Amino acid sequence: IGPSVCAQNKIKNNKIKNEMKKIYNRLRNQKERHPEQPECAQKFNKFVQEKKRLEQSYRAGKLSESEVLSELDMWKTR
Repeated sequence: IGPSVCAQNKIKNNKIKNEMKKIYNRLRNQKERHPEQPECAQKFNKFVQEKKRLEQSYRAGKLSESEVLSELDMWKTR
């Protein structure tokens, strides 16, 4: 139980990871609930690629926390 609680706390306490998780889960649920709509699957796949790019850029120091959060805000409204 300890490792899973520790991982959950890391996500909860990190703004970027928390927002990414929320958006990821929302898009994944849309894809699973509406398999007849291919645009849901496309949107999910596109976000997964964008998420990887943002994480790599943030870790490399190319993007600040506020820049990453502003790019994630665009996914909230889509």
